[in-house]
Amino acid sequence: MSKAYSPEIKQEVLALIFDRGISSRAAATHTGISYSTVRRWVKEANVNAAAKKNNYIIRKLEDRLESAVEEGEILKEAISIFVRDRKRNSEK
Repeated sequence: MSKAYSPEIKQEVLALIFDRGISSRAAATHTGISYSTVRRWVKEANVNAAAKKNNYIIRKLEDRLESAVEEGEILKEAISIFVRDRKRNSEK
């Protein structure tokens, strides 16, 4: 059974690795936490970071799609106005 560590300890270890550039093995040795636990924390942090980035990208793409759809609707309306005006002018 693995030992439970506080979120603060986990954050400190991850800060050693990500902010200070210490290897996972060195962080594990320095803190007395098993290497497998530290590696799992790093993997989870990387997955969470990737998920956040993907969510950000998805939101941006959804915003761009919404804008493109709105622009398309505006262009359709503009074309219909142009066609109506042209028909009126050709009938005169």
